[in-house]
Amino acid sequence: MHTGELIKQARVTMRITQAELAKRLGVTPQAISQYERGIKNPKPATLKKIAAALGVEWYELISDNPHEQAQGIIDDVSSRMQKSIATNGPMQKASDPINSGIFEIQLKSDDDQIAYLYSLLNDPGKFEASRCFFRHLDKESIPEVIAYLKQLANTPQYQKKAEE
Repeated sequence: MHTGELIKQARVTMRITQAELAKRLGVTPQAISQYERGIKNPKPATLKKIAAALGVEWYELISDNPHEQAQGIIDDVSSRMQKSIATNGPMQKASDPINSGIFEIQLKSDDDQIAYLYSLLNDPGKFEASRCFFRHLDKESIPEVIAYLKQLANTPQYQKKAEE
C-alpha cells in the first residue's frame, strides 16, 4: 500500500470524513483527497500531523514500498538536520575528531550525528540505514544506530560518490 492508502485506511478506521480530518489539520478536503489518492505526498511534518490526528504513529503511514520508506526517512532526517543547524548553529571542525577518517566534525547532538552520517550515504546505504531506523525507534537505541551508520558510511558500496 502507498502512503495515501494507509492514510485513508487509518481515517476510515477512526470513522472520520476527509472534511473532518482536513479541518483538524487546517488544510482543504481536496488536499486530503490528493494524499489518499497518491496524487500528492504529504511532507514529513504534515504526515506527523496527520498521524497525530488519526491516533497512529507517523511511520505506520509510510508506504510498504522500500523506496518510498527511504525517501520519507531522507526527508525527515533532512528536515531535522536543518532545524538543528538553525537552532544550534553550524557543525564545526573538531580538534578531537569523533573518529578517524571522514568523521572529523564535532557534532552538537546525537540527532546531528545521525543526520551527518546519513548524509554521507548513497541511496542503497540510505535504504539500509532506513531499515535500521525502523528497528530502533526508541531513544535508548541511538548509540547503536550511530554505530551502524558509521559502519555503512565506511563501506565503499554505500559511500556517496563525488557526482551524487
